[in-house]
Amino acid sequence: MFYDQFMSQLPKKWLSHYLGRLSHLQAPSRLNQNIIKAFANYYKIDLDEAEKSVDQYNSLGEFFSRRLKEGVRPIEGDLIHPCDSALVSSGLIHEETLIQAKGKTFKLSEFIPENPWYKEFKAGSFFTYYLAPHNYHRVHSPFKAEVHWSTVVPGELWPVNSWSVKTIDRLYAVNERVAVGLSSPKGKAILVMVGATNVGSMSMSFDPNIRTNQLQKKEVVHRTYSEPRNLGVGDELGTFHLGSTVVLLFEQSWGFSHRPNKEVLMGERF
Repeated sequence: MFYDQFMSQLPKKWLSHYLGRLSHLQAPSRLNQNIIKAFANYYKIDLDEAEKSVDQYNSLGEFFSRRLKEGVRPIEGDLIHPCDSALVSSGLIHEETLIQAKGKTFKLSEFIPENPWYKEFKAGSFFTYYLAPHNYHRVHSPFKAEVHWSTVVPGELWPVNSWSVKTIDRLYAVNERVAVGLSSPKGKAILVMVGATNVGSMSMSFDPNIRTNQLQKKEVVHRTYSEPRNLGVGDELGTFHLGSTVVLLFEQSWGFSHRPNKEVLMGERF
C-alpha cells in the first residue's frame, strides 16, 4: 500500500527525463570507468560481450545502451526472439483483449491508438518480454520485415516490475510506448517498446525522427512510410536508453498461441 501511494505521487516522467540526461553526463575518465564497472559487477553483466572496452564508454548511459560484439548473438532461424529478456507472458488476443497479469487485461485499441491494422489484430497472439537492468537493451527485428508505420504514444512512466504488472490497471496501455508495424510474406506483426520509470528515452534505428520522453509532448504521433523501411532478421530496430518491456503481437495467420515463460537471448529461434 505504501509503495502504491508513493509511486502514484512521484513525478515519474520528470524524474525519468532528468535521470536519463544525468546518466549520459560525462564524468572524469577514471570515475566513469569505476561507475560502469560497479554497475556491471552489481548486475553481473558480462563485459566480454560488449562491443567496446569499459574505458571507451563516455558515460553510464552510453554503456547501458551498448552494442554487443559481432557474433555473440547468433541468428538461429527465420523467426527469432527480438531481445535479451525474460519472456514473462504470452497468449491469445481475444476480442481485442490482451492479458497483462492474472485478473489484469487491456484493450488493443487503447494500447495502440491510430492502429491501421486494428482489424487484423482483434484476434492473434501476444508475447511480453521484460528487460532487466543486466540485459542488453537493443531490440531487433524478429524476422525479415518491412516497416510500414510507427506510432509514438506519450504516457506515464510507471515501473514495469512484477509489482506494477500485478497492481497497475492497464499498465502497458498507460505507459509511454512506440509501436512499429512489420510485415512479411507470412503475415503481419506489431512490435511495441514500452517505457518505464528511469527510461531516459527510446530511439528507433529505422527513423531518427522518433523521440520519446519529451516532457512537452502530449499528442500521439503516427507516421506512415510511403516507401517501407526494410529490415533483415536480427537487424537492429530500436534502443532503450535505460530499461523496459517489449510486447510482440502477431496476427492470427501466424498460428501462435503460447510459449513457455523463460529467459531468452536475442537471436534465439522463436
